[in-house]
Amino acid sequence: MAKEMVSKIERNNKGQFTSKGISGSNNYNWIGGKVSIRCANCGKELLRLPCRLRRGKNFCNRHCKAEWQTINCKGNASPSWKGGRRKDKSGYIEVYMPAHHRNRRSGYVYEHILVAEEKYGEPITKEYHVHHLNGIKDDNRPENLVRIRPENHKRTTVRDILQQRIRELEQFIWGHIDMKIIQEVGKN
Repeated sequence: MAKEMVSKIERNNKGQFTSKGISGSNNYNWIGGKVSIRCANCGKELLRLPCRLRRGKNFCNRHCKAEWQTINCKGNASPSWKGGRRKDKSGYIEVYMPAHHRNRRSGYVYEHILVAEEKYGEPITKEYHVHHLNGIKDDNRPENLVRIRPENHKRTTVRDILQQRIRELEQFIWGHIDMKIIQEVGKN
């Protein structure tokens, strides 16, 4: 049979190899014709060649596939799900929480809002902004976040808040330094 197949392979006028008469049941890869399957979305019966079948779901057309994906590929069922945490275009971290009172249309809430709510022990309403003291948008440590009214947020600069924080840290350090250490440093 292999000799029969070889004899049917010829060159066309462009010099390319072609196979005349090796189609359907004459082809050595033939496995028996079309198979009956059902569309995963609408249930319509389809006839497909085995080589055209997908490993997972099979659909009658791309619209059926898109409709199925909008229903079945949301949240953690999505193949591109990364745990519900992402960085937006502005550099802020977002967390997927569709039931949260400050979520956006996408179901995501800014992580700094969640951390500030935990820090202050109450929900942060829209009458407050959460400000990053060091200006780094993805640094959501509780000590780096303060809640501020929107009208004060524009007037309050990072410099003013940082100066206040430096004064607090200096007072903390001076309150905990042993006077003997200061006297020893002064002698040297």
